[in-house]
Amino acid sequence: MNQSSSPVQLSTRQQWEQALHRLELIPTDEDFRRRAPRYGVVYGEVQIEFHPNNDPAQPVVRRSAPIYDISVGGLMARCLKPIEPQTHVLLHIDIGDQRVVLRGVVRHSTQTIGGYRVGIELLFDEQTDERQ
Repeated sequence: MNQSSSPVQLSTRQQWEQALHRLELIPTDEDFRRRAPRYGVVYGEVQIEFHPNNDPAQPVVRRSAPIYDISVGGLMARCLKPIEPQTHVLLHIDIGDQRVVLRGVVRHSTQTIGGYRVGIELLFDEQTDERQ
């Protein structure tokens, strides 16, 4: 999915995991019950790009949102407006001096106080289309 005028170099799963290891972790009790390793709460921002209804004919929508949860397999951001489940997104995340660019798909968008919790599953090239 090319959502900008210039080609974007996507980060690999290994680059993403290395970036996560540089974060300061805030462990929670739930960390010990999850199947995928969780890296704690991150008070950073994610730039989210997507085509409404996954329609490339529609203009790209860009949103900036704080990240409230993050792991190897996904993240949860709080957006002011919902993003429909199954929407494919391009994510730009700055971790230290490294910019990570990832593909993902919105799995849920739940209304909460002050906006919407948007859960995004990360997609890496080694994953098959059946997960999308």
